Amino acid sequence: MANKIHKILQEEKDKLNQMEVPEELEGKLLEALEKTPKKNNKRFYKRIAIIILIFLIIGPHIDTVAYYTGKFVGYEPVMTGTLQKLNEMGKGQSINKSYSFSDGASITLDGIMLDDNGVNLFYVIKAPSEDIEEVSPRMTTQLITGFQKRFSGGGAGETNKENNEQKWIIQTHGAPSIFDNKMKLGVNYTTKEGNGEYAEIPFTLDRRKALGKSLRIRINKEVSIDNSRNIKIKSLTASPTTTVIKGQIQNIFQLGFDHITNNRFYPDNIEMALYANGKEVPLQGSGMSTNMKGIHYELIFDALPEDTQEIEITFVSFQGRYEISKEMGSEESSAIFKKINKTIFKQKMN
Repeated sequence: MANKIHKILQEEKDKLNQMEVPEELEGKLLEALEKTPKKNNKRFYKRIAIIILIFLIIGPHIDTVAYYTGKFVGYEPVMTGTLQKLNEMGKGQSINKSYSFSDGASITLDGIMLDDNGVNLFYVIKAPSEDIEEVSPRMTTQLITGFQKRFSGGGAGETNKENNEQKWIIQTHGAPSIFDNKMKLGVNYTTKEGNGEYAEIPFTLDRRKALGKSLRIRINKEVSIDNSRNIKIKSLTASPTTTVIKGQIQNIFQLGFDHITNNRFYPDNIEMALYANGKEVPLQGSGMSTNMKGIHYELIFDALPEDTQEIEITFVSFQGRYEISKEMGSEESSAIFKKINKTIFKQKMN
């Protein structure tokens, strides 16, 4: 710890040694000196010296001060333990941009936290003239990149005592490309009268303030659900905010074959457990998506502890259903629930 502190102090000293006082500041100080009575010169010089010292030490290091004080105030009730720690360390990027709708409702994007698993959006919804519980459900958001890729997400909000404001933390499912830094928070809003309005809050990602590197582990295991179907567990990505397990339920060929044969397969739920050093890591959420590549899923857990020595994944259960089309347009549904409780991956962390 002492070596780290010494290193930080040395870095700050080197920065100060490389700084130059702006030419404009010199001119302003000389002008002020000429206008000041001579009898107060000594006192004035002392004041100017103090101002310059404060400017040199504090001015270029506002971010450092914010680092110790924390950036996002009031979001603690909806933060996970991991996000609270990162916030206390001053991690993240401040945005502080707002948009007001025609009826007075507004949204303010306070800031973001970015890592390889997604973007955490910190925003406030305000309803000055009515109950926030009536306003909030009529407002939806999504992250839109410069390449027009849209990210949905999930999270939680907290209502204040006055019932006119909610603070939300939403984490996107996935992160923008490393080459895509121009972002917009897209906001769809419906007024009480039923009028639809749309707003965008633009900002630029500062990747220097990203939360750090992630650990990605290829798993590539399969679990049998029945005689003809396997669930793939592809990868685990451990970032500073979350740990995400991704996999595939069907590829595009399997999906197409089911469609042609009218024997459709609908997955409803995949349950897994993640352990770090023998202790279960809390599950934060999950999601499934269907696209031109097939049916995929992801399970989102809390971040791994810093002292993680071993991780283990257990496939707990699968739930879904078949729907077989019959003649005259009728369908027959058959539910699937399979309890597995099998350790599918275990690895020491070196």
